[in-house]
Amino acid sequence: MKKIINIFILFHLFICLKVFASEEITLLQKKTILTHESLVKINDSIKKLDLEINQNKQLQLIFKNKIIEDEILAQNLIELIQKNYNSNLLKELLKKYPNYSSFLSDRIVSKFYFDLIKNNINEYFLDLGEVEKLDLELKDKISSFNKQKNELRKNKKKLERELKKKVSLQRKSLKNKIYKKKENKIKKKSNNINDLVQGISNFKRNKNYTNLKKKKIRFPVDGEITSKFGEIKDSFPLKNGIMFQLKDNPYVISPINGIVVFSGQFRSYGNLIIIENSDRYHTILSGMDEILTTSGNKVLVGEPIAKYYFSGVNKKRIYFELRFKGKAIDPKKEVEIL
Repeated sequence: MKKIINIFILFHLFICLKVFASEEITLLQKKTILTHESLVKINDSIKKLDLEINQNKQLQLIFKNKIIEDEILAQNLIELIQKNYNSNLLKELLKKYPNYSSFLSDRIVSKFYFDLIKNNINEYFLDLGEVEKLDLELKDKISSFNKQKNELRKNKKKLERELKKKVSLQRKSLKNKIYKKKENKIKKKSNNINDLVQGISNFKRNKNYTNLKKKKIRFPVDGEITSKFGEIKDSFPLKNGIMFQLKDNPYVISPINGIVVFSGQFRSYGNLIIIENSDRYHTILSGMDEILTTSGNKVLVGEPIAKYYFSGVNKKRIYFELRFKGKAIDPKKEVEIL
């Protein structure tokens, strides 16, 4: 009897630990989504500030050049007055008018030069004021830029810690070990991606997606589409999906809520992730440098699941394929419609 009680206690403890680990993973997944979204916002803000700083510097240069021109013009006007250039010509012109007066002529000439100098001085000080204003704005923007850069570094470190912990817990899970064994068997039998998708679709698994609410399908990366659905381009015969050229965000997010049914190397695809959901969608991602999720585990839409390493001039690309009931469909249309 005592032995049965001990077994029951151990079994209950195992279940509790399993539930706790599952809840901790889910919490970490949600944290990684929030941290990644914050990172993207900060990065966008930095880009905007960088653009504004460059525009400010260009405006300052324009005004500084104008100030130099104002100074040269003022100097020339003073020289004209001192040397009395053009004043005789102006007086000769005034003599042609009726009621000419030498006194009035001198007043008109003096006022003419005075107004020119006055306008020049006004413009000069206005330009100086603009430069001073732009300089203060520039200092504020540079200060904000440096703070944002510092915040970005902190968020990157935070995200890396969260992802490392999440992947570590996922790899220890029983689901991952079971999936990996089945995954390796199917991978050996599969000659192409169709065989692989068909094989993993036949897994006898508990498709419990009740806590995964349906959401719109999202693109896995922020980048330029260089190859559309149905195209064969740049020697990539992957016409069943689309090819992205990445910008500066190194993370790949999950396009849907679902279960990771494959994660690892597969033939010429390199690193490959396949996600399945209850609506019978499969998303296929390939070309990543590092996978940040494991087979058998749930993923949430927007969760970082892979990463790229930017180096030198090499342009990074990712392949994204979407299948519905086993048939490849245009991901762009689904993202726009759903």
